[in-house]
Amino acid sequence: MPVTGAQLAMLIEGLAEWSRVVPKVTKRPTKVA
Repeated sequence: MPVTGAQLAMLIEGLAEWSRVVPKVTKRPTKVA
């Protein structure tokens, strides 16, 4: 299944979101989504 531009954009957005979320989770391990 070929990756479309929309899927690629979603993936990049997801990675950007994780880069913001991960530091918070590592600082507060009690709050795990």
